[in-house]
Amino acid sequence: MRPRHLGLAALLVALFGAGFLAGKSPATGESSYRSLDAFVEVLDKVERNYVDPVKPDQLVNGAIDGMIKRLDPFSQYLDKAEFADLKTFTEGQFGGLGIVISVRDNYPTVISPVEGTPAYSLGIQSGDVIVKIDGVSTRGYSSEDAVKKLRGPEGTPVTITIAREDEPERDVQITRELIHVKSVPYAFEVAPGVGYLRVSSFSETTGDEVRAAIERLDKAGAKSFVLDLRDNPGGLLNQAVDVVENFVPKGSLVVFTKGRAAGSNTKIYAETSRAHDTRPLVVLINGGSASASEIVSAALKETGRATIVGQPTYGKNTVQVWTELQNGGGVRITISRWFTPKHNSVAPDGLQPQIVVEIPAGTPPETDLVLDRAVLELTSSAAFLPAFALAA
Repeated sequence: MRPRHLGLAALLVALFGAGFLAGKSPATGESSYRSLDAFVEVLDKVERNYVDPVKPDQLVNGAIDGMIKRLDPFSQYLDKAEFADLKTFTEGQFGGLGIVISVRDNYPTVISPVEGTPAYSLGIQSGDVIVKIDGVSTRGYSSEDAVKKLRGPEGTPVTITIAREDEPERDVQITRELIHVKSVPYAFEVAPGVGYLRVSSFSETTGDEVRAAIERLDKAGAKSFVLDLRDNPGGLLNQAVDVVENFVPKGSLVVFTKGRAAGSNTKIYAETSRAHDTRPLVVLINGGSASASEIVSAALKETGRATIVGQPTYGKNTVQVWTELQNGGGVRITISRWFTPKHNSVAPDGLQPQIVVEIPAGTPPETDLVLDRAVLELTSSAAFLPAFALAA
């Protein structure tokens, strides 16, 4: 007689067993199969004995989520709905507060606020630790746990409790908005002959936006550039390379990666055939500059193409890749570590600027000492002076 119900645990045993027999060597398959015994046993007990019925999808999603969380703060599992939200984010629009977060010392921590968003306007800063969300402690939260709590319908409020160094904890109530992200929110002439480009993130259109900004500033008479990557949490690796290609010769090594999986050991060179810009360049960084913005800064620094001004960066040297799953969800796994053209790593201390600008406590936010130092560096440099004199 055919059994009326094949338990989820038994079904997994069958599926895993078939998979190992078909695609694994006997030694590897047997070892991996034995390691699943405890998992299958617990799954079976929960399915049969838990006080309330639990949907199979809920159990499997929870198991996958727990496995991925054990890897590192940047690997992540998303179910179908969450993965759809992520796609919206990478296309430049998402709902929420306007902050990019990671986990440090067991608490979600702000890498950077997104300019022009509710969090930015309320003074949320890079390094702020979110110790509570709506009065509930966030200790032990993963990044995705925090995001789930922080996102919600447009127009609804959420209260976050912020811990900032040398300051008492404080509550900040933020009303959620639909967040529109533009990689280059503004570009203008910050001083005679000095063009300023602010790059806030690396999304699908960043390279094109940077080129368009350079063209506008070129028409305005720019003789040098300031590339501002402060509080830029990173994004797409290919767009970071695209930005570097605007400033270095073809064939220059931009970054290389080392990993265990096939194809994760790569050297990435500037490949574009378009002419690169040779005008004096300063890049601005701080503790909120992470990942792709660190790749850009390091490449421009080590190729001798730019002077780096500001404060040490965040120090994220890992590369993650998203894979869409058959259930409509997605998994992001760290597949490699990246290194600078001179084989250096930015972890854990961050990329060090060539010119450090300390920001004294109590400095008004409208006083941009880092940008002032960058402009001074450009307008007093030997390379800039002839062009500057002509522009004057």
